[in-house]
Amino acid sequence: MNTEHLRLFTSLVNNLNFSVTAKEHHLSQSAVSQAINSLENELNFKLFKRTNRTVTVTKAGHSFYHKVQTILTALDTAVEEGRNNYQTEISNLNLAATGTSFEQSLLPQIFNAYHQDFPHIKIHLNYQDHNLLKQDLVKGKCDAIFTTQDDVDYDERLAFCPLIAGNFQVILTPDHPLVKKEQLDYQDLTGQTLLLFSPNWCPPLQARLQKQLKEKCPQAELIYVDNVAVAKTMLESNFGLAVMPSFIHCPKDSHLTTVPFNDTTPVTYGLATLKHPQISLQDFTNWLNHHQKQFFHN
Repeated sequence: MNTEHLRLFTSLVNNLNFSVTAKEHHLSQSAVSQAINSLENELNFKLFKRTNRTVTVTKAGHSFYHKVQTILTALDTAVEEGRNNYQTEISNLNLAATGTSFEQSLLPQIFNAYHQDFPHIKIHLNYQDHNLLKQDLVKGKCDAIFTTQDDVDYDERLAFCPLIAGNFQVILTPDHPLVKKEQLDYQDLTGQTLLLFSPNWCPPLQARLQKQLKEKCPQAELIYVDNVAVAKTMLESNFGLAVMPSFIHCPKDSHLTTVPFNDTTPVTYGLATLKHPQISLQDFTNWLNHHQKQFFHN
């Protein structure tokens, strides 16, 4: 059965006008009429009652319409998923990240420079919730993930290429009263509204810090968010402040700024892979490590 005929049929049911349907599909009115006739002949029942002035849908046509809509929606979804899977399949490198403002600013620079050196290599990037990154890597759904070292430590299946070392800083708006201080500690955050990441999102060091924030800042109002994008929006809206690794915040983002936090815990950001990566991924890791100073500034 011709799917284009089915699409013309559903369009005509919605419009009840051959001329309008023809214009929507960039066809002649006679072409639409022929397609409907062909479909009715194939089905062996009438879909429409036509007079010189009106077009109405038969009872059988109504029943057929609801079923066809479901089929066409499923078909469109299958085609889209197939295209996405094919794009992933033909890409030489399938990478994933959480999509922090830091990554959104930095990764295009890295990929553009890499493409200049290796134009034959194709990269497919997917922004994913943090709690799925490591799962997708281990299951082979992606080749490498940008994440923190503490998130993949002690997993013998994985290797880690460190790219930048950071520490925890307080992220807040430039007009926040606390921005005037040279350094903040737990006492400064008492009574503040703190944005925390939900437990299934947190890497171990972030989770440990948040536990200390809750213990040492009992008067603070706590708001939990599920990802960095939501946290960024709420921070920019001045709904609170957050304590995160320094490399999560993009320095070019004028809507937010950072103040050092009195916590000396080092946090390392980099690229995690399986221990025996494919050659193209190993080449990318070596290239990234070689150009580390060009993109990452500790």
